[in-house]
Amino acid sequence: MIKPTLPTRVLLACGVVGGPLYVMVTLARALTRDGFDMRQHRFTLLTAGDLGWLQQANMVLVGLLVMLFALGVSQVLRTGRGAVWTPRLLGLFGLAYIVGGVLTSDPVVGFPPGTMPCEPSRSIASRAITVRVSQVRLRKLMRVRKVATQSELVNARLAEEEERLRSHVVLRATARTVRAADVDARLL
Repeated sequence: MIKPTLPTRVLLACGVVGGPLYVMVTLARALTRDGFDMRQHRFTLLTAGDLGWLQQANMVLVGLLVMLFALGVSQVLRTGRGAVWTPRLLGLFGLAYIVGGVLTSDPVVGFPPGTMPCEPSRSIASRAITVRVSQVRLRKLMRVRKVATQSELVNARLAEEEERLRSHVVLRATARTVRAADVDARLL
């Protein structure tokens, strides 16, 4: 291990400062932002609405600090296990924070205050994250359902869910009208 010089120490200190800085700024924003509930909202929602630029700047700054930290780690870890991939992965992590800071999050119902229900998704980030089904599982599901396209599969699933919800409504309505004397003991 090489003895760190002053610039290397500064680069490594960026990593020490980055994490706590993100946590402090994010918690301060979350606790002071009207309508934000930490139990149900992600911290990236703080980028939506007015003053969202504060969270965006926080994420970009922390991303830069992590990338500088990765540079410092690459200077310290010249040889040995993890000398190549540790700085690369840290740099990638910092880049992800920068990209996350540049993109804004879509508002959700109730946050920021005044957001209308069923607002369409507009951001690149929300479109990129919504698909979570693997191709293998999707193809298997399409084969089992005997459908040719993904849209047919989605429409079939939506129709099934709608029918299920309709049957629940009917069951609830009939459950209120049936008297105990009308129920045959053999059904219980």
